[in-house]
Amino acid sequence: MADKDKDDKQAKRQARGLWEESRALFAAGDYRSLRALHHKLLATAPDSDVATKAKEELDNLKIEPWAIYAGAGSLVLYVLAWVVSLA
Repeated sequence: MADKDKDDKQAKRQARGLWEESRALFAAGDYRSLRALHHKLLATAPDSDVATKAKEELDNLKIEPWAIYAGAGSLVLYVLAWVVSLA
């Protein structure tokens, strides 16, 4: 039982360290590394309070589908305008 508590405390301490590291990545705008670090944090201590914060932040960093559709639609309209103007 004592070993489990010790391991749990160590995992939470490591998760807090990863969270502090993620703050620097977030401030620098390195979201790719931030996502990888959050996944590592979630694997280390999934039931800690920083894991909850990491899950929320991962949800906020997801790519919105409407943004992809809007970009693809704009590209199609741009190409279509060139085709019509050259025809």
